[in-house]
Amino acid sequence: MQATRAEPSPGIWRYSAAGFLVMIVLMYLTEPYVERLPDGRVARGLIMSFVLFSGGLAVGERKGILVWAAVLGIPSIIMTWLWHFRPDLVSREVAVGTALLFVLFVSARLFRFVLTARTVDSEVLCAAVATYLMLGLGLTLSYILVALADPHAFAWTVSPATGQAMDGFTAMYYSLTTQATLGPGDIVPVSPTARLLTMTQAIGGMFYVTILIARLVGVYSSQNRETGRG
Repeated sequence: MQATRAEPSPGIWRYSAAGFLVMIVLMYLTEPYVERLPDGRVARGLIMSFVLFSGGLAVGERKGILVWAAVLGIPSIIMTWLWHFRPDLVSREVAVGTALLFVLFVSARLFRFVLTARTVDSEVLCAAVATYLMLGLGLTLSYILVALADPHAFAWTVSPATGQAMDGFTAMYYSLTTQATLGPGDIVPVSPTARLLTMTQAIGGMFYVTILIARLVGVYSSQNRETGRG
């Protein structure tokens, strides 16, 4: 029987995608509590920096890709910290926009790795889950940008007097529940752009899971057939 060769990592080391997934999960789990801390903005900036840095390592297997990751990732980290400490120099829109570009770059590279994988192993599965969560993060940043451009782009149906804003964990909550097609009823997209993004994310999340399952099942079946022939 012929042994099946393990799929190479998309990053600079063997378990870079797994490490990146751990960082993303930690970010999602700590976000609702970190923003309530006295220095919550600094803590959020630190966590986001670790996520962006580990994302660059997770897709930098080749030198050329690592260079692109640095070109997009380093400015996003710098802009994030400049906005935290010198908002007079860097606007929130610039900080969020640069982070969004890098998130989309990492998501595209990981998704390509998953689609071109010849075998199914733990690294491929971690990359697939990380891609799904990164897409949620990308739409989180997109909703923040929409709300910054139009403060009335979203409306709240629960406790409207508490001064909610589409930012932080609220934007993350709205993004992931939309992507999972749960349809949160306490936040309603009002502007055309907000509605278009919400609709696109709901459909995209559904198709991502469908394509992912079909791809992984096909690769796994082919892998078993090749192993059986050996």
